[in-house]
Amino acid sequence: MQVGLGLAVLAVTLGCRTDASLYVWKPPQVRSAVGQDILVAPLLGEPQMAADVLAAVRATQPDDHGRQLRVHSPLQLQAAAHGHVMLASAMEQSSPEPMSDLTLLALARQAGVDWLLMGEIMTDGRPARQASVLPEDLQKAASPPLADRLADRLAVVWRLYDVSVARPVADRAVVVDGALLAERYPDLESSPAGLSTAAGREAWRLVTPGIEATDVQLARPWTRPGSRLVREANTLAVAGDWPAAAQRWQQVLAAHQGQHAAVHNLAIAAAAAQDFSKARRQIREALQMRDCKHYRQTAAWIETQQRAYHRAFALPDPPEGWTLTRD
Repeated sequence: MQVGLGLAVLAVTLGCRTDASLYVWKPPQVRSAVGQDILVAPLLGEPQMAADVLAAVRATQPDDHGRQLRVHSPLQLQAAAHGHVMLASAMEQSSPEPMSDLTLLALARQAGVDWLLMGEIMTDGRPARQASVLPEDLQKAASPPLADRLADRLAVVWRLYDVSVARPVADRAVVVDGALLAERYPDLESSPAGLSTAAGREAWRLVTPGIEATDVQLARPWTRPGSRLVREANTLAVAGDWPAAAQRWQQVLAAHQGQHAAVHNLAIAAAAAQDFSKARRQIREALQMRDCKHYRQTAAWIETQQRAYHRAFALPDPPEGWTLTRD
């Protein structure tokens, strides 16, 4: 499974290293629903906001390999049930008010759905439906004045239920603001629907793998033969052109077999492409050529990212096992 990663353009050069930000895969924040069925209920809260976020959740449903899941709405399950599931009360059946969690759980259980996701827009500091003790991140989200929240941020409290036991497994507050858009979703910064769309994307990070920014250090040599070409390739990598950078580093290594910085950077390029076996082999070669703290840190970083990748996509341990890190 190959899922592309990109490097941010920003880099800071410090001595013999080039710092850059790259995106890596992280496991679901709550539970994995990959390959399973999930019922997404209409959100509570201010009607227009709730409708916008629900539409964004549906529009941003993951469909790439390794993150796919089957998403259902209450109306779909009601139609499929043919009246076999009774609503909680006659009042609820005729009322425009949202279904209760008990009704939704009954619908989900009847349809063989694995998870129920319910959400509520926060517009007055605290949601109407909440856990008995609010999680710390929810308390922080509730603190700004209403006017600031509505103008600059959007907060949603999500509750995930395990349908098999009819119990919630987690309450999680998701706060979307301009800083998050700039960091994680720059394509949404100028969009009028940026906050709601980002809130929809963030909801899926609760139950499917997501990408997250992390820092990495490329070797930046100065004295050994081929050093200038290695630095030029670094510039390509920082700009996001990893294939071209890897090709340059490979050319340097062919001409200057002792250029350990090129081997080190090739290991990072392999990790960015999720070829972790190759990355670990190359970083071992770099360490054999030069045993230094920087390269040892990179070796540990590569294995850490491999572990996260295997957890994110429920993969078995690699044939080479784990040598530097513990779960």
